[in-house]
Amino acid sequence: MSTLAGMGALASVYGTGRGLSSAAGALLISAVMIGNTGSKLVIGFLCDLIGPKRSYLIVMAVSAAGCLLLLVSPASSSALLMAAGIMLGTSYSFGGVGLSAICKEAYGADRFAQVFSIANAFVFIGTALSTWAYGAIFDVFGNFVLPLSWCVGAMAVSALLINVFYRR
Repeated sequence: MSTLAGMGALASVYGTGRGLSSAAGALLISAVMIGNTGSKLVIGFLCDLIGPKRSYLIVMAVSAAGCLLLLVSPASSSALLMAAGIMLGTSYSFGGVGLSAICKEAYGADRFAQVFSIANAFVFIGTALSTWAYGAIFDVFGNFVLPLSWCVGAMAVSALLINVFYRR
């Protein structure tokens, strides 16, 4: 999920790179933030209702769909781009809410603090590195096709791994 968070940080660069105005690019960051905030409320409810694993899979699917929408939406359709930004913003909810729920369920309350602190550190390191990498890729290629494709692929691998290794 941290690879998607790196993409959200570059939303305004993505927007202006697609020919949007600076104001529309900044609005895209706002859309990501709305997705971030709103989905935190939803994922907390979902974790209680269907469990952290299924909630994680839903958030991954919505976030990956946001990346795909960013890839295929015409630059002239700011409404589609804003919807994609909101969907991309859901990726932040897992780091803020879902990760703690998975760590607690998988490792119990006794080991939660130890495991969560390590897992959370990896999330932030991944976010920092992916933001840098996506910016460097944009500088070389002038677009975000490769980073967005990477995000979709990473979500598919993550979904596979969580289905294979996380049995709760």
